[in-house]
Amino acid sequence: SGHNNSEFVSRILHTGQRQRSGSFRSSGSFRGLKARGGFTVGCKWEDCKAAEIVITAAHDGRCRVLADENIRILSSGDEVVFDYEDGCAVFSAVKGRKYHLICQ
Repeated sequence: SGHNNSEFVSRILHTGQRQRSGSFRSSGSFRGLKARGGFTVGCKWEDCKAAEIVITAAHDGRCRVLADENIRILSSGDEVVFDYEDGCAVFSAVKGRKYHLICQ
């Protein structure tokens, strides 16, 4: 199945699983990555495992993030309800809001 422009699938780091490659640092972060669907992504990882991912929505729309089911999503301190479909957390994003994906 395809994804339309209002959806975003994060394949940067599969949350909850350790990733390792020759060019991958065991700890680090990035921010400001522009993702398809009007999202900006930042990520922090430690010991080759995602610690936190922050997604900022440029407009209202559906957001899909490749993630394990034990992820938590917070926005302004409130828990965000999401569906789990085909290995992705799926939630309704609101323009201008930041979503913190906490990997447990």
